[in-house]
Amino acid sequence: MNMKKTLLGLGLAAMMVPALAQPPLYFFEDDDLDWVLTWDGSAYVPKTTGTLNEGDVLFSVFEIPTFEIDGVDQLGGVRELTGIAAVQVASEIGGSYTFQVWDDFNAYTGLSLPTGAAVAMWLDDTPDLDVVGDTPAELSCTTLNDCIAQATDGVLLQVDGFAGDPNEAWTGLATTTSLDDIQSGASTTPYVVFNAKLSALYHSYAGTTTDDVCFLDEKTGLFAGCNLGYVDDGNVQILISGTVLGGAGLGSMDVVGRSDFQGRKYVPEPATLALFGIGLLGLGRRMKRA
Repeated sequence: MNMKKTLLGLGLAAMMVPALAQPPLYFFEDDDLDWVLTWDGSAYVPKTTGTLNEGDVLFSVFEIPTFEIDGVDQLGGVRELTGIAAVQVASEIGGSYTFQVWDDFNAYTGLSLPTGAAVAMWLDDTPDLDVVGDTPAELSCTTLNDCIAQATDGVLLQVDGFAGDPNEAWTGLATTTSLDDIQSGASTTPYVVFNAKLSALYHSYAGTTTDDVCFLDEKTGLFAGCNLGYVDDGNVQILISGTVLGGAGLGSMDVVGRSDFQGRKYVPEPATLALFGIGLLGLGRRMKRA
């Protein structure tokens, strides 16, 4: 009889779990301007010639014209999602780059992002940033600091980065290591392909919190689990991929290149999380009675 109760509890809990089988998919696609920063002995300054070396920083300012939740547009043409990203070169071998967290991200920008931040996004009801164009006159900002200011106004939506999970990674494969070649290259020519697997450090949208962000299988990119205390299980919370394109026409702004990325994560609705909790609670009670 006790075994029947246990099986009944398992059955009821299993009936509740399918609500989490496919939480809402958050999808992002952006347009970037990319700078390379290097340490000159007293400060980080833009670098436009030579090669991307260990210790250099790849800094991006971006706008995201496509922000969807389960394929439904969240901007409606009246809001903008913008942000900044920064990672530091940890190593380079034959054009294959490994990036790591940039410890001076906050000090450089004057922000207070969570430790380990690599990508941060702000939702703004008064769109102002425009980074699409072949000349500085076509852009809404004329310096890196000006672009950062326009990209970081609004309400902080999310921060992703390195939280210590050994599955996290940011890598890039370049066809050339020459910054001169990239900066003079056409905006349609790809020079670097990059991929990132990061953790959610902060998330605030539709009533969700950081811990609510679900996990993705890093091999398949499919939903794997949600808020189950995973640390090193082959899963991460956000997958990003993209390319760095030529920066022709933008040299006067010290821009090295343009880029675009696609990112995705699964974030369950609060009601779905509550339902999942009820299922686990029912399972626990029935197992105790058994």
